[in-house]
Amino acid sequence: MIKHLRKKLVFTFLAFTMSAYTLLLGLMAADTVRKAQSSELAYARQLANRIAWQLQEGNPLTKQDYTYYAASKIWVCLSDSLGTHSGPECFPTATGELKKQILSRRHIIEMEEITSTTLPGSSLSYTACLLSGSSNDQYYGIKMDFSTGFQENLEALFLIVPRSSAWGVLQKNCRLYPFLWLFIFALMYVMSRLLIQKSILPIESAIKSQKEFTAAASHELKTPLAVIQANAEALELTDSNQQKQTVILEECDRMSRLVQSLLSLAAGDSGSFHIHIRETDLDTILIEAWEAFLAPCKKNGLTLNLKLAEQDAPKIFCDPERIIQLLGILLDNAISFSPSGSSIELGGRIWKKYAELFVIDHGPGIPYEKKRQVWKRFYCGDASRTDRHHFGLGLSIAEEIVKQHHGRLELADTPGGGCTVRVAFNRNLDCYSSLIVKKPFL
Repeated sequence: MIKHLRKKLVFTFLAFTMSAYTLLLGLMAADTVRKAQSSELAYARQLANRIAWQLQEGNPLTKQDYTYYAASKIWVCLSDSLGTHSGPECFPTATGELKKQILSRRHIIEMEEITSTTLPGSSLSYTACLLSGSSNDQYYGIKMDFSTGFQENLEALFLIVPRSSAWGVLQKNCRLYPFLWLFIFALMYVMSRLLIQKSILPIESAIKSQKEFTAAASHELKTPLAVIQANAEALELTDSNQQKQTVILEECDRMSRLVQSLLSLAAGDSGSFHIHIRETDLDTILIEAWEAFLAPCKKNGLTLNLKLAEQDAPKIFCDPERIIQLLGILLDNAISFSPSGSSIELGGRIWKKYAELFVIDHGPGIPYEKKRQVWKRFYCGDASRTDRHHFGLGLSIAEEIVKQHHGRLELADTPGGGCTVRVAFNRNLDCYSSLIVKKPFL
């Protein structure tokens, strides 16, 4: 239980801290992309202003200027009454298509009317658009219209600058983020294990003391119970004390079973619940369990049916005493909750490398909301029952036996009413194996 709690706390701590850190890294990466793309737009605007200022000063663009800008992945186009002058193609997408997107003014980012401070009376309008290429490439498109000023025949200046993709910005500026994330994850993992280990030490110590007390108290109770039972059996029977002797012996037997159950659970908690694996027959185990519970079933007006494999089953490796104990717990529960006149089916089969056992009753069954609670210790499904024969520990012990065999135990509803319990484990299990049944029941 402590190991499960520790793992759950470590997982919760890591999930919370790493989610927060991942969100922080994501926000930082998004801010980096935004700043990089904003700086590209600012650069394009500054370049457009510089060219416009050059033109307003009366210095026209030369062919060398257009070629220089194209080499720098910047496309410049100048349109006036004398014609259109533009640089060579420098993008995967045709610049004519990109120019059409600027003229359509579909994805405008910025728009502004600028009054020139250099040349009095001269002004221009500035429009920036986001352009999409045919190869998933994006651009900033800028159009400047000269309204008045020194260059009276100048109509428009077009400028197209590539826009970096988010992935490109991340590759260039955030290469260390994955390594930083892994480093923080490793650091948080080590810190969480150390902190949680230190914080649950008092709980672990208290639970350990409780388990040791339960084991010691259960062990110490065995001797006085045996003495009481032996002396009660040795009493001379008379009409006056015969009934008292019967009550004493019944209570001693009940207490002995409770002590034995507590000792089994204490052994499972301390890791000393040992099993002795050996080769045996599945049919032999089923027949022994069937014979042991024929009389209790008959006493309660029940029919116990045994279902064996249709053909000789191969040998299996398990602890036969523990498996018989497991079947005894399941049969005892089935007898207690089955109405008189009904039947109980006990059986098993071998399929490939798996061995499966099942106990089927036709009683009231287990409601869906209680199927997870029946594994809790001292849990009794029906609080109104006055039967003191059960302590609510049987299924906990059964679960421990199945766990030691690296198997699976499952509760299901019996068609028509009742409960079906199935147990499956690897039939080739030996003392050196740790195979776990991962397949569903057959």
